[in-house]
Amino acid sequence: MNDAASSNQHWRFSIAALLFVTLCVAGALTGYRLGWQAGYAGGQNKKKSEALLTKVYDVKDIVLPADPGAAAPTPDFDSLIDTLTSTVAIESWVDVGGPGNLKVMPGSLSLVIHQTGEVHEQIQDVLEQLRAAQMRAHRGAGGQTKVAE
Repeated sequence: MNDAASSNQHWRFSIAALLFVTLCVAGALTGYRLGWQAGYAGGQNKKKSEALLTKVYDVKDIVLPADPGAAAPTPDFDSLIDTLTSTVAIESWVDVGGPGNLKVMPGSLSLVIHQTGEVHEQIQDVLEQLRAAQMRAHRGAGGQTKVAE
């Protein structure tokens, strides 16, 4: 009878110990689930940022000379392409082994660019900066009107 009583005491746990074990297991499972979700979401976001998108950029205001008196203006795509490929995500262009490329569309005076979304944002920023610089240069070169006295 003494053996039965001692084996019965062996399996007795306090409520605090059972609650502690239950909470530890629940915490571990919740942490695993949240970690998996964060890792999965992070992977999806990374995949999105690496996905290549094709966008068409109208660049006639950048590639044509600002001189309105020019008889037959010749678009200068080479300077724009050099600027983009040497300042925006340099290692991402196909010329240096990256996935991104661009194609000139001379008929519409535009560029077709195949790049990641992040690089497209940088391209848009550079194009806006070039346009702003052209506007400043145009104003500085006589684009302002003088007021008669």
